[in-house]
Amino acid sequence: MIPVAEAEGVTIHAPKDGIVGFHNSPYPAHVQDGAIDIFFGMDFTAPALSPVSGKVICIEKNKAGVARHFQADPYDYILGIEQNGVCARMLHVKPEVEESDEIDIGDRLGRHLRSPLLPFWSSPHIHVEIKECNDMRNPLGAFPLNIIGHGRFNGPQKLDFTEIDAVIAQSTKDYLIVEPSIDIFGSIGKYHGIAVNVAGEFALLDAQVPWNCYGGLLLAQESRISLEDEVRFGEVPLGKVVRIHGNMATYALGGKLGNGIDRYSKGLTYKDVGRFDVPYKRIKVNGKIFLGISTSLSLYENRTLKLVFEEPQEKPLEVGEFLRIELDVGD
Repeated sequence: MIPVAEAEGVTIHAPKDGIVGFHNSPYPAHVQDGAIDIFFGMDFTAPALSPVSGKVICIEKNKAGVARHFQADPYDYILGIEQNGVCARMLHVKPEVEESDEIDIGDRLGRHLRSPLLPFWSSPHIHVEIKECNDMRNPLGAFPLNIIGHGRFNGPQKLDFTEIDAVIAQSTKDYLIVEPSIDIFGSIGKYHGIAVNVAGEFALLDAQVPWNCYGGLLLAQESRISLEDEVRFGEVPLGKVVRIHGNMATYALGGKLGNGIDRYSKGLTYKDVGRFDVPYKRIKVNGKIFLGISTSLSLYENRTLKLVFEEPQEKPLEVGEFLRIELDVGD
């Protein structure tokens, strides 16, 4: 396990061959720079390992609603681990630990849940926030996270595409993992991801494109990116920078970002985080509308894309099949 983020003196760790996402969710804590999703692979039966050390002070079982498009565990859990007077609040783990247990980084917490809170395309992960220990039930109020690890950008210096040819490397009824035929990837420090152009600079994309209408950017060392700069994936505009926090920036479609709070209380949907006043752009794959591309930051060299269907398919596509991805096909 290696350090990836910190807040209030608590350091959060992830597997050195894992993936992390700070802004690839519409959940309010992600919109407000206060959450990280730590992905451990594709197997929901695999053990969920602790990203922090400390003492277990909270285990709360909650009915989590009804899942759409998949068979879910009926409950999710709030798991709180105290360190330095604050707590790591974690979701999507069925705990095998007990209150008062002392936990070290990498210890087994339990198993991953396919929670009703998750979308059908989500891979196993632990959601982590740093909060006041007396505020575990509240989905708001997490401390802003700081990403650990910096560096210069390395990757392609020209991104002028609107279409991508790719081959299917992994196929499920929920999503595809594909290998693009062109180099659209880069790295900053220990992080690897999709490269995007921001006012002539390059950053790594941490977002669900385009349906969340907002996303995150990992900035390179000595970045000059500023507010209102336009973010482009190839030649396709994704939005404008609306917030900069340390070496991370947030962009929003239409240049305006809602905080998700009022929408969350009414049932957050995946197009409601940004207050947008431009057409909702869509993606086509072999002429068929897809929900889009789910991107995160890999801790290893990962040169694949995750393509998400609008809804699960009855029959998966064939591995090795060639695809054409059209990035901007209007509303």
